[in-house]
Amino acid sequence: MSPVFGKKKREESTVAILDIESGSIGAGLVRISSKNKPKLFGQERKRLNVRGAPTASALLKEIEKELHHSLLHVSTVAARMRTHSPLSGVGEVDRIAVFLHSPWVASEIKLEKVLPRAHDSTLDLLRTSVEDIFDTIPTTFHAFSATATPVVHGLFNEPQAALVCTIGGEVAELSLLKGGMLHGHATIPVGFNTILRTLETHAGISRPEAISAISLARSTRELEWAEALTHAIKRFTAEMSDATATLNPLGAQDAQRVFVISPSPSTEWFARMFTEDEKISNLFARGSTVRPVLARHASGFLASHPASPDLPLLLESLFVDTRFGN
Repeated sequence: MSPVFGKKKREESTVAILDIESGSIGAGLVRISSKNKPKLFGQERKRLNVRGAPTASALLKEIEKELHHSLLHVSTVAARMRTHSPLSGVGEVDRIAVFLHSPWVASEIKLEKVLPRAHDSTLDLLRTSVEDIFDTIPTTFHAFSATATPVVHGLFNEPQAALVCTIGGEVAELSLLKGGMLHGHATIPVGFNTILRTLETHAGISRPEAISAISLARSTRELEWAEALTHAIKRFTAEMSDATATLNPLGAQDAQRVFVISPSPSTEWFARMFTEDEKISNLFARGSTVRPVLARHASGFLASHPASPDLPLLLESLFVDTRFGN
């Protein structure tokens, strides 16, 4: 039973989830029950190993290589659970839910509604890979923006208009939340890896050093690499302005809350950037607040999860608990 969305009547079942974004692939098993909170098992996330600023076709090729590994991982975890009698039921996968981030999902706005449409080439690739390992198990495909937005609404009980900014490896998404539903969607061709590449190039530090620097920074203006960050922030600001402008006709300018979702450990850093950078903060309504969405905000609604839970997988666990448990 999900405390975010209410009760269900269905008996226990297991859903395998795949999270495919522009810079990584996440996977895990979710046990849903009519009596208990969902449980997340076998969490894994593989970062895509692409050099430089990759094209969509280069990312797809890397996804094709890593996707098979992720599916095998989930299948192996399920098989091991089936041999352990207390968890044998968990190992019986009843359904596969695939969550796609931009650019793998295109969103079309009609009558203030967002219609997510996955690219055919991406779906063909995913269907073939899933069928090779899981055969005839039912598989559904979902747009992460359309599923995570109502979950964020449930977690924070946010009745007003709000913006949810999801920052992936190579692409960010801006979603307009109204009354718990997705009313607008725009993409930003800048992601967390863009920031890291800028630090590598302009500050002369390695990728691990760049990640560490961002995770330890108390401000976007700190340390000797602050000047290097201005290059990345300037580009992000310009793209963010364009994305926000496309959502203003739908009421984005009225949003009093801005929620930030991004790869750990950058979430709080991005939230501070939204607050400290005057050009970005001016894109939002006067008096609005920026809040990072962290794993601890969602983990309490699950009965069990890994010690360091993956936020997108947590949000997707809550979604499947509601969607497939009714």
